[in-house]
Amino acid sequence: MTAPSTDHVMALTSAVLRVTFGHGSVIRGEDYARRGMVTALRSAASEAATVLQAKVRGSGFRPYETVVTVRHGGSVTSRCTCPVGVNCKHGAAVVFAAQRRELRCRRGSRPCVR
Repeated sequence: MTAPSTDHVMALTSAVLRVTFGHGSVIRGEDYARRGMVTALRSAASEAATVLQAKVRGSGFRPYETVVTVRHGGSVTSRCTCPVGVNCKHGAAVVFAAQRRELRCRRGSRPCVR
């Protein structure tokens, strides 16, 4: 893996995310990210993809472990320890949290730690 590039993650629009996660999961995922329910966010990149890994608090006691793969061709998929398991609201939340973190970094209001 190389140093993470956020360009592919930043290029993901809500419309693209709805194709993978569905409309309801995108809405809920954006809310989860806004409310700070995504923690321990990390990223890594290869020539083919950027991988985001995080913990996402749900309604239960334990946070869900979520991994999102953003392929550099534009597709996105996720795996999660929640009952849904794949392409869930927690995956969408991780994408939105990564985008929010990158925007704060670019504005200089937060250190750029990846």
